[in-house]
Amino acid sequence: MSNIKANKSIILSAQQKEIILKDHLQNEMSFGQLSKKIQSVIFRN
Repeated sequence: MSNIKANKSIILSAQQKEIILKDHLQNEMSFGQLSKKIQSVIFRN
């Protein structure tokens, strides 16, 4: 029984890490888009 609980907690932590990673990737993408916008504004001026 304790084995099953341990496995579940490992799976949960892995899912949480995946979610954190996805959030981080989305932040990176939006940051990249933001820097592109800033660059295009700078180049226009």
